Amino acid sequence: MEFSERQREEYCRAKWGVMPRPDWLRLQYWADGLTSASNIIFSNGDLDPWANGGVSMAQGQWWGSTATGVQALMYHMCVWQVRTSLSPTLVAINMEGAAHHLDLRGSNAADPASVTKARQLEAQIIASWVGTV
Repeated sequence: MEFSERQREEYCRAKWGVMPRPDWLRLQYWADGLTSASNIIFSNGDLDPWANGGVSMAQGQWWGSTATGVQALMYHMCVWQVRTSLSPTLVAINMEGAAHHLDLRGSNAADPASVTKARQLEAQIIASWVGTV
């Protein structure tokens, strides 16, 4: 569902009498310094109503087939579901047909294939990080 910044401002003003601060979250919690962090996986399900507020960007931008190490692992294993990450160690993963933190729950026969693949990818990424400590 499309909900532009302008529509959000109009809704908030009409409903609550307030003006949204679109940069507040970014400035309050990490400003522009999040890229100084490392070893974080941002997983998003496309059924999350708040997924667009998470770290996940336009699909199709990735390191590509010239990637090495963890990037190559992610590219070859799951290129269709990995969205643009902030860095090789700040990884964004999108799961089709999934909602909030489904990948962190126990396996279930009804899990979408994207969640099963995301769990495998997350385990491999984390194992590669732990192995480099």
